[in-house]
Amino acid sequence: MKIVAHVLTCPERAPVLRNTLASLRASDWGEEPRVLENRDQHRDGRVRIQRGTRAVLERALAEGAEAILYLEDDLVFNRHLRRNLEAWAPLAAAAPDAPFYGTLFRPPGIPVLEGGALANTARLPAERTFGNLALVLSRATMRHALEHWDEEVLEADAKLARLAGRLGPLWLHTPSLVQHVGGRSVWGGVFLQAEDFSPVWTAGEDASDCAPLTPATARSSMDAFIARIPPCPEDFAGTGIVIAAGGLDYLANAWVAVTLLREHGCALPIELWHLGPEEMPESLRQLFAEAGVECVDAHTRFAAHPARSIRGWAIKPYAILASRFRHVLLLDADNVPVRDPGFLFECAQYRETGALFWPDRPEGVGIPGSLLRPNHPVWRLTGLSHRGDPSFETGQLCVDKVRCWRELRLALWMNEHADFWYRYLYGDKDTFQIAWRKLGTEWAMPSERPAMLEDKVFCQSDFEGRLLFQHRFGDKWRLDGSNRAIPGFLHEDRCRQALSDLAARLLPAIEVGRGRPPAKLAPGRWLWTRAGGRARVLSFLPGGFVDGGKEKAARLWRNEGGVLTLLGDDLAVSARFRFVPRAAAWLGVEGQGATLVRVSGRAVSS
Repeated sequence: MKIVAHVLTCPERAPVLRNTLASLRASDWGEEPRVLENRDQHRDGRVRIQRGTRAVLERALAEGAEAILYLEDDLVFNRHLRRNLEAWAPLAAAAPDAPFYGTLFRPPGIPVLEGGALANTARLPAERTFGNLALVLSRATMRHALEHWDEEVLEADAKLARLAGRLGPLWLHTPSLVQHVGGRSVWGGVFLQAEDFSPVWTAGEDASDCAPLTPATARSSMDAFIARIPPCPEDFAGTGIVIAAGGLDYLANAWVAVTLLREHGCALPIELWHLGPEEMPESLRQLFAEAGVECVDAHTRFAAHPARSIRGWAIKPYAILASRFRHVLLLDADNVPVRDPGFLFECAQYRETGALFWPDRPEGVGIPGSLLRPNHPVWRLTGLSHRGDPSFETGQLCVDKVRCWRELRLALWMNEHADFWYRYLYGDKDTFQIAWRKLGTEWAMPSERPAMLEDKVFCQSDFEGRLLFQHRFGDKWRLDGSNRAIPGFLHEDRCRQALSDLAARLLPAIEVGRGRPPAKLAPGRWLWTRAGGRARVLSFLPGGFVDGGKEKAARLWRNEGGVLTLLGDDLAVSARFRFVPRAAAWLGVEGQGATLVRVSGRAVSS
């Protein structure tokens, strides 16, 4: 049965689609997919996806397809995709005019039924199955779905499963052969990633290493990974700084770090890593480029450096490994050096070990797992024993990738399996220590523990005891400049000036901060309610800023001729409102199902 790949996308997701196509080309699929660009303008994203999905099926049938591989546009693929599909027993036995539904992505939380004696196969219950990320559909299944499309009032990803389930089993390939990348659902649903994806697994190999880790399998899986760590590539060269940051909040911090580095005379090249185009708005990319910073989308490197799953803290070890530099200074975005740190690569400790780490404070950060105490479960899970080393604080580290390649690969492996290891460890920081310990490799570390400023800033020193880094973990910089002064923090005035400079360059470019507030916008608090999202309390501040706490969908506002527009952390429009006097509230325009109702404060007259 010949299978043709079809991808559903939309014009505004062109950068995401490029990454997906690059990953497909890096696999053994060997053919360009048919791409359908959904230009439907319906205000409800769920309706647009329904119509787009139907259009893909209709086009495939019109073109005489025997079967299709239906793909969403935000995926990375197993390197051996075609080979693994050709070896999949249920698909090998299928025929174009017989029902077939097979998914290559296992959504977490769905109960799995046994696949009988078929290798790498399970079945899914039709009434519980959802997700259209990567489906193999026969001609008969596509035809049946279109003929009965309106009989199931469900989202498109559940509709196809329910309709196909009327005809026969829903097959699941195990392990998953695709991974969902990005960070949020296109239409507002829960963003899901497969827990059993492997970028390199091949049919015939033991698939147990692809399964989610458990306390019973963690140590053996770690040992098995160590045995198959690939050799270090030969194309790394030079020395540079790597910073991971995405979205307005973290990019504002990165701007401060870059500004101070350059003012201290640091001439090392800088790579700024992010996850997907939505984390790096084009306006900010341009500003960083003007500052001589190379912005790197980690998703563009998956073809050359495949990974199981990279989200959150896991981007730090990934960026180290995939950067072009051999010698890397990794800096957290909220870390402010007090002088040029380039000398670290010349110090005796670095020449001796190729790895510099800094200690955490003895009491940790008050979060379970943040310190590696003698009774920490990680010792049992890895087969190591506690020997009294300080826990790591990885707001900064220096490493020679060639000398420490195996250690870095093991640290990355632990972060790829963050769904397991982060239950016991506080993020990425001590995955580096465990990796170095497991492989019996030494590192260097300044003897002084970090000094603390108001429990919000780590002050880390060099090997001579002189202050070098101020890691502002507890009060990250805010673009509106509302951070309070922290006594003892060096260069604070210059940091605030860097934020002011960024706002002065960025906000006019995105038309924020111009004109007066819309009529009836109160200076107090407003309750934002929306379909499919949690209610949030927002405060609209002068200059176009929004105080929305941790709500990333509300960071800035602007007045568009009486329409109040909210911009998110990605600087994309998240909502538009118009004031309706009879409701005494701001209502979402174009039927968005959102409202802003005043909680406190006086109305501002127009």
